[in-house]
Amino acid sequence: MARHNVLGASLAAAIFLGTFSSIAEPSLLTTNYSYGSAFSNLRSMARLSDGTLAFAYQKGSPASAGNGLVLVTSEDNGASWNQVLQIAAINNVFPDIVAGPGRSLYVVYSTNSDGAGSKKDASFAKVEYDASTGTWKVARTSFIVDATTLNGAFNAVIASEGGLLWSAMRYYGGAGYSVRVYVSADDGATWSYALEADAPGPNADETAVFATFGGKLALIYYHQNYQFRSRVRDIGSPTGSWGASRLIYQVTSELGSKSGYSAVVDDQDEIHLVFSQRGIKHLRTSGGVWQGVPIVVSASGSDPAVATDGRDLWVVWQNPIGTDQYAMPYQRYDGASATWDPMGGSFQHPSERLPEAAWCYSATAGTWSDVTLGAGNKSKYDVVNASTLQTLRDPGDALYVGMSVPFSYLRVLLGTKGIGGESAWEYWNGTAWTVFIPTFGPYHFEAGKDLRLWPTIGEGPADWSTLSVNGSSALYYVRARATLGYSTAPRATQITSYERNRFAAVVPRDPAGLTLSWTRGKTGPYTIETRGTVAWTDIGGGTPLLAGRMAARAFSAPAGPGLHQNFPNPFNPRTTIRFSLATAGPVRLNVYDVQGRTVATLAEGAYAAGTHEVAWDGRTRSGVAASSGVYWYRLEANGARATRRMTLLQ
Repeated sequence: MARHNVLGASLAAAIFLGTFSSIAEPSLLTTNYSYGSAFSNLRSMARLSDGTLAFAYQKGSPASAGNGLVLVTSEDNGASWNQVLQIAAINNVFPDIVAGPGRSLYVVYSTNSDGAGSKKDASFAKVEYDASTGTWKVARTSFIVDATTLNGAFNAVIASEGGLLWSAMRYYGGAGYSVRVYVSADDGATWSYALEADAPGPNADETAVFATFGGKLALIYYHQNYQFRSRVRDIGSPTGSWGASRLIYQVTSELGSKSGYSAVVDDQDEIHLVFSQRGIKHLRTSGGVWQGVPIVVSASGSDPAVATDGRDLWVVWQNPIGTDQYAMPYQRYDGASATWDPMGGSFQHPSERLPEAAWCYSATAGTWSDVTLGAGNKSKYDVVNASTLQTLRDPGDALYVGMSVPFSYLRVLLGTKGIGGESAWEYWNGTAWTVFIPTFGPYHFEAGKDLRLWPTIGEGPADWSTLSVNGSSALYYVRARATLGYSTAPRATQITSYERNRFAAVVPRDPAGLTLSWTRGKTGPYTIETRGTVAWTDIGGGTPLLAGRMAARAFSAPAGPGLHQNFPNPFNPRTTIRFSLATAGPVRLNVYDVQGRTVATLAEGAYAAGTHEVAWDGRTRSGVAASSGVYWYRLEANGARATRRMTLLQ
């Protein structure tokens, strides 16, 4: 899916109640067909006022019952999902969503129901939970732009502020493309034209995001002549004026409409814009003035999603490993020093990685060639045996690929395709090599790319065992062995286990820490995977990508604070929170609402090692009784963070 702008939360909140020894499996949202939006400034996931995660996406063909634009929800921070509603029986929807009041959700999406080409509707739906029936329903639908009369809109985004709904979109009016803004003052029942950001032009790349800061609403858009521009207005009346269009940054044509950007507002009311142009770059406002020169976050990558926990930022993006292969790296920005931490990591499924070891064996010469580095980079024809200069050629030639975890597919890029030969695939069962037929793909090397080994991602045969090959460490190996010699031998350029990890979506202002989803797969149905903060450890110093392959490193969390569940819970109006420290040091314990806003500070200052207790009387920092609902409390101590959830009943 895609994602959008004012986002929140700290990945460091992943360190949850002590230490963990490994990264937990991400949860699979759906095994049905879905896809990521080509427009990466959109978003698809939100957290509602009771803590529920909601996700809207395109599922399968709308001709099938329950497919089209659907809503799924999670009550356990993304560990499991339940499809609750078909919002619309359409395709090509590209939804953008934002949480509404209570258990409700605002959705905007595009369709081509009125014709081909540029004729696109911009549609709106309000989805809400009906407590009387225990079901979700579409409470309201409307057209923001009806393509039958106005000739189309696309890439619509939505914002909610001060009782108003705003939607911006790429618009084609016959004279050229532009960014148009519409407003609704009646909860989406009707929409009025509010603004054309700039004069129409020939460039079709127009996209936009919203950002709310300091009592103002900013429209940030990418428009003709390859520019990021902004217009700002005071929050209030739907007919209030917008400020003049201002240039933020002049980019080159290499950005394009599908390379992506994302914006976020921190607690200092600074807007941060992260975009891809020859890598990932970052611009920010300082005192209302945009920086002139962006900071380089990464030398490569595209489609960034940015989040904040108030002052610090995190950015997640897709990084090309090979043809149609992408890793999903992340990086942290220190708001106090205004610098990016050079140490990052990658959010891959354990089976998605570069080989720990890869070998080519020549049966005729009886020689082995270590092709591990060649398998992990994009240099031509270097996954070959040095004696034959082929990957496989004669009967008995073999390719071995080994990883430290079970894996389920391979991405095979060939410089020369194999003709006339055949290969058998085998795994080691502890005592012998066992022949198996891959589930999907050209396993005789007559074509390149996707090879699904087993039916389930990340799994393999129950008796699959580790083995040392040619002196390597013991790994999970599969091998392809030529059983019939090739008239034209295949020569491989790259062999990895990476797929299309793309279009990260993060939850806006997520007090639970960063909840991440992304699309993956081409070896079978597309899937969406999610990972909540409880599943991550050692998030501040994850596995770096080095020298074209993933460096081996244990994922173990540093010693952090122990944060206990509050008691009583639920509570009214008072509750006690206990935490423990291994060493003395500065402590901050805050309470947040489900939108990520600070409600109360319960502890701040130096604390001794040991166990401590603090109480919350259910009042905000201003002394007003907080409303009933879900709240999160987060402890920051000794460079680590821990987060828990509690419920106030007034």
